[in-house]
Amino acid sequence: PELAALPALGKMLAAVSQLAVVAVTLLAAWRATSLAARDGAFALAVTGMVLVSPISWSHYLIMLVMPVGLLAVRLFSSPWRWALVACVLVMWLPDHFAVRLTFGPEFVDLLSVQRHPPFSPAQNLLLVSAQHYAVLGLFLLLLRFPTAAPAPSGGTA
Repeated sequence: PELAALPALGKMLAAVSQLAVVAVTLLAAWRATSLAARDGAFALAVTGMVLVSPISWSHYLIMLVMPVGLLAVRLFSSPWRWALVACVLVMWLPDHFAVRLTFGPEFVDLLSVQRHPPFSPAQNLLLVSAQHYAVLGLFLLLLRFPTAAPAPSGGTA
């Protein structure tokens, strides 16, 4: 059977992923002992809140200013800053940008009045969820750098 025909499996996978984000966030908060680690845990919690919300509109992304700012400071001289830049650029794209590029402006007009044909699972995963993947990338960067990125090893003496 096609995965799209198994809604119970989809609901179960969504619940498991939401619980995983909550568990990882709780663990990070529990282990935070320094001020920098607590700042990172708070940023992780804010980002996790946007991730686990069943509906996350694009205007919710303004809540991610603090996590993005924290990562910008922590990753300023790290090569990982480019991953942060990529996440921010994708989050900054207008609503339905990928859909507009793929299907055209007429289809986006149908989206705004809820009269579009249903998306296939592949279209939903690849086109509609781009900003969600950027938020997930931000969450993973916060996990990777809970305090500060290591200084690049260079020959400065």
